[in-house]
Amino acid sequence: MLKRNPFPIIGKVYKYEFKHISKTLVPLFLILLALGLVIGLLQSPMSSYSKTVTENEIIIQGTIDENDLFMNNNDGVLLARNNAMKAFILIILSFIFSLYIMAVFIVTMVILSGRFKKSMLGDEAYLNLVLPVTMGEHIWGRFLAAVTWVILCFITSGISGMLLMIRNDARKWIPEIIDGVKETGFNAIGMSPALFFTLEIILLFLMVISIILLVYCVNALGHLSQKNKTVFKFLSTIGLFFIMFNIPDWIENLCGNDFSVKANMIISICCYLFMSALYMFTTHLIFTKRLNLE
Repeated sequence: MLKRNPFPIIGKVYKYEFKHISKTLVPLFLILLALGLVIGLLQSPMSSYSKTVTENEIIIQGTIDENDLFMNNNDGVLLARNNAMKAFILIILSFIFSLYIMAVFIVTMVILSGRFKKSMLGDEAYLNLVLPVTMGEHIWGRFLAAVTWVILCFITSGISGMLLMIRNDARKWIPEIIDGVKETGFNAIGMSPALFFTLEIILLFLMVISIILLVYCVNALGHLSQKNKTVFKFLSTIGLFFIMFNIPDWIENLCGNDFSVKANMIISICCYLFMSALYMFTTHLIFTKRLNLE
């Protein structure tokens, strides 16, 4: 008996989940971009500074008339008040931006977790699980959609951060930051910037994947508990998080060696890969063998 190609079905599940989640997350991302743009436009360029007209500047310019001096000083006071008000508004908006960007990450993970629970264990599951789709196709389609939205969340946050500097010439300050980091950081850890950022991106990506699969695994484990599901899921989340983020340290202590930064990053990548595979296997096993929609 020939096995069918699962990718078209996974693609359909992915498309449905992606469109369903977009109704909630797209407005949140657009607000984040708009907030970053507004704050960026309100900021003054780093290369220019607002100057008030002082008495010394007026004398240097040859303006010694008392009426002109009085008028210019009033202009200076008014300009200072405007700058103070502008700075206050920027501080408030920046504080709101910081809170909002954290809220976007939290809301994204909550929505993705809720979608998985609703579509696989809630009312939608009665319809979804009678479709000619295997359990693996259900899980993989939803997982890929969740990963896509988390990546889009990171990209949107990065773009909004760049919009904060829209009125400043990035060609001037970015090279200075890179040179400073090279001198103080990369020389000390013995890694090139390209290798470090490559490993860092891989590590961050695998961390996101492992967290998504951890959420799936916790929902699956919670399904096994007939009583106190919320408490069981909470304790499972704490335990799995603790194990996942401490495995690299346990490996280092077990080997008894002080690993380099590069070795630590590679060990962490391997640990996240292992935990992600374990979460996926556990979720698939429970949903295949022990799923019971009452």
